[in-house]
Amino acid sequence: MSTSEIKIYTTFDSFDADQVIATLEYYDIPSVKRVRGSGQYIGILMGHMTTHEIDVYVAEEAVDRAVDILTETGFLQEIPEDGQDLSEKS
Repeated sequence: MSTSEIKIYTTFDSFDADQVIATLEYYDIPSVKRVRGSGQYIGILMGHMTTHEIDVYVAEEAVDRAVDILTETGFLQEIPEDGQDLSEKS
């Protein structure tokens, strides 16, 4: 088993990160949340929104499954193969 961790999600909202972790946990995918800088301390004072990025990591061997699950549940958006943004209208 690899000990390499890959970042699969970034947000500024602690509640959002906790939802992602709970979703992965439901599917038996261990994950870890890391807050950059002093974000953990600021979060205590300011609540769930922070000015620092919150990253969610999973083990390298679980990345594909985790990304599929987060895409299916709406946390991540699919990128079309042609690279065109789906939100852009002609």
